[in-house]
Amino acid sequence: MLAGLSVEETVRQKGEGLLCRMSYSEGAFSPGEYRRLCLAVFCCADFDVMLLDEPTASLDEENTQAIVHMLQMQKERNGKTVIISSHDRCVLDIADYVVKFGD
Repeated sequence: MLAGLSVEETVRQKGEGLLCRMSYSEGAFSPGEYRRLCLAVFCCADFDVMLLDEPTASLDEENTQAIVHMLQMQKERNGKTVIISSHDRCVLDIADYVVKFGD
């Protein structure tokens, strides 16, 4: 996220708007921006079930909280089933059920 901007504002500032190329190349988007934009596109696809692998991995606290909030909204407002594989404990806050493997 650029200086506290929302995903929508970040895309708008890129010049091409929603036509901008979403690449992970240096200078295009930060890792947090890229992950949030990909998740936003995924949410717009209107799937009933979302399967995410480590959606908050290697992100700062601000981007982690933004993604957790977005996933919570998908669950509550849009009735989506969200299945998440994660080592990040903050993701557990939005879980209805937790399955733990290993120790």
